[in-house]
Amino acid sequence: MNKQTEKQNRYTFVVDKRANKLEIKKAIESFYNVRVDDVNTCVVPGKNKTRMTKAGILSGRKPSYKKLQ
Repeated sequence: MNKQTEKQNRYTFVVDKRANKLEIKKAIESFYNVRVDDVNTCVVPGKNKTRMTKAGILSGRKPSYKKLQ
């Protein structure tokens, strides 16, 4: 993401999964006082995580989230 920020002037944010592109664009423009050309989003799926403890194997799942690119 650092390369995109430096060369293409793009930034990445983690946003609420229920937010749509228009809401995201308005929020960023009002918060940072900039003009937004494009909004690209993707939903990053949650991953299964397992760890060993004294009590045995604990398994769970990390939550999914929406990322603004």
